[in-house]
Amino acid sequence: MIIKVIGLEDCSRCENFKKSLGEKRITFQYSTCDKNPEVCDGLESLVNSHLYPICLLSDEHDNTLEVLFLAENMSQLDTGPRSVADILCVPFYSTNNLVEYVIKKLY
Repeated sequence: MIIKVIGLEDCSRCENFKKSLGEKRITFQYSTCDKNPEVCDGLESLVNSHLYPICLLSDEHDNTLEVLFLAENMSQLDTGPRSVADILCVPFYSTNNLVEYVIKKLY
């Protein structure tokens, strides 16, 4: 599984998420929105959230399977995961929940 993290410059949540993944010795690729603004715009539209980090889980062929994101409101959490064009969009309450989910997917 390939893990890609998309974040923002000077984003404390993004830094904490990267740190947590590193502490768990989870290998990931990191990119910021200033380097790929069109990717970030597309992801924000896909998940209907402007919060970062956003985490992409891809297969060995780099096909995105899941987009993990921080929910902007309770209704996104209540709705739960939803599929859009064969990609599972999964909302989370916190970056800690995101890390726990990634660990479960890996092991």
